[in-house]
Amino acid sequence: MRKYLFALVVSAASIMSYSTGGAADGELRFGLDGGYPPFASPNTEGQLIGFDIDLGEALCAEMKRKCVWVRQEWDALIPGLEVNKFDAILASMLITPERKQKVLFTKPYYAAKALFVGPGTNSVEQITAAELDGKTVGVETSTAYGKYLESKFGDRVEIREYPTVTEAFADLKSQRIDYVLNDANSSYFAIKRDGEAGALRLIGEPVVDPILGEGVGIAVAKENTELRDELNKALDRVISSGKYKTINKTYFPYDLR
Repeated sequence: MRKYLFALVVSAASIMSYSTGGAADGELRFGLDGGYPPFASPNTEGQLIGFDIDLGEALCAEMKRKCVWVRQEWDALIPGLEVNKFDAILASMLITPERKQKVLFTKPYYAAKALFVGPGTNSVEQITAAELDGKTVGVETSTAYGKYLESKFGDRVEIREYPTVTEAFADLKSQRIDYVLNDANSSYFAIKRDGEAGALRLIGEPVVDPILGEGVGIAVAKENTELRDELNKALDRVISSGKYKTINKTYFPYDLR
């Protein structure tokens, strides 16, 4: 299990330093776990890349701020926001009623859909309750996917949580679990990355359920309506200018929204 001993800070220029408190003038600190390709993950040089990173940089440009990226374990992101380790969470976080009690969200910047992923040797065409009976399904820790499984199939399935979905996919490839339930877009990327001869395949139609949230938004502290409104306006400009579409096409052949 991967542990972060420190919250790593990676600037837009990918110069690494450590967070020492509040943001400097003109900075906007985004918290993220950085283990969620193609939305945010390190490249071979250790620089964070992905859809969330490009969108954040576009938002910062619109707001005339400098993005600072602060890495934090997923289940410590909201607690980190609450103690001002960063100003906002831009980490493909689903908007759920439970999270809305703790933070404010911007309008969704992409839709919420989930997909089951199985090993390439699995010939199942659609996931049913009977298919999940006695199976082990991996999910990223503290995500809505675990809650969905517990609510719909809790009496049939063993849910195994991982710090990152990358680690869940690794266990799936090693046949230590039977399926992974994950964001549809990230799962699509995992399959595409492996190619036709890859060890994983998508199973069935995308899952859409209120438990999975209203979409994916940027979270800010509960009282920070000013930053939420500023981010919403910047997001509108990024979308209307065509920058969002350009970023979208860089990573996906279909519209995320």
